[in-house]
Amino acid sequence: MELELKWDGWYGLNEETPEDKKGKSGSYALLYDSEIYYIGKSSGEKQHVFQESEFRYNALERYLTEKKMPLEYRNDQERREKLDKMAEKHCKKYVGILLDESKKAYLDSAENLLVYVKAREGCCKGNDKLKKKYGDVKPFRLI
Repeated sequence: MELELKWDGWYGLNEETPEDKKGKSGSYALLYDSEIYYIGKSSGEKQHVFQESEFRYNALERYLTEKKMPLEYRNDQERREKLDKMAEKHCKKYVGILLDESKKAYLDSAENLLVYVKAREGCCKGNDKLKKKYGDVKPFRLI
């Protein structure tokens, strides 16, 4: 089984989804100072490979906490401002667009494989799926 993604980036973490990428399925990787801290997928009709900023903030917050760099704030607005500042200064985002939409069902396998491979290299600290082991479609090749 082969699944081909067209990788594109870098983008700002909080950048809005460009019109030509809206509604596209695929995977994405979030980076903090060149270290991958989250790998995810988007396959729903109303989802975009850019995901919503609150979701990205949550992953960034988990990553910073795991790196022993927790941020303190008094309210939601201050939280957003501090995470926004961190994201603007340190974070980048890469998106992989699925070229063959008929293979959308395999995006779970692609996400799990990417997380599994990167977890073995010590990446993906903010990724809850780090704990999973790859046990999906075999053999599986992600291009």
